Amino acid sequence: MYVEKVFDKMNFPRILISFLLLSSIIVIGCSASLPAGGDAEEYMEERMESESKGRIVLIDFNKLNGIEKKHNGMDYYVLEFKMVMEFQEDCRWVTGHLGKFKGFETKKVKDIQGGLAGWQNAFANPGTDVKKGLRARLYGSIVYEKTENGWRVAQVEVKKMEKLTK
Repeated sequence: MYVEKVFDKMNFPRILISFLLLSSIIVIGCSASLPAGGDAEEYMEERMESESKGRIVLIDFNKLNGIEKKHNGMDYYVLEFKMVMEFQEDCRWVTGHLGKFKGFETKKVKDIQGGLAGWQNAFANPGTDVKKGLRARLYGSIVYEKTENGWRVAQVEVKKMEKLTK
């Protein structure tokens, strides 16, 4: 009796339309759309907060370009960006050797030691001492790789850094 009601002439078109709408919503929701500028901004903001312990904040983030790539059977998406960050306190921004971008790790100024221990620490954690309020503009790219569960960050590369004046 219930089956007859469900498939009666009045209900069947509504059920069919509802099923088709639900199916299309599921397909659209499950498709792996490309990462957007907002995704990249959120990733950089979270990484900055975590690595710098709040000593660096993101001021501005702009997606400049996006490029889909395939390599060795893997799908990649390269998102090029420009961003501005600001230091919230005097600190040392730990960079890689020769000033290469390593991330957003910072050390408190009072944690920087002198003498032999300081020299060893400076050699192990090369960086730049920065003042509160300093702003820097970074240009770079975020490489995403496609997985079964969507896109994930595989690499961040900063190609250019500029010191800004307030």
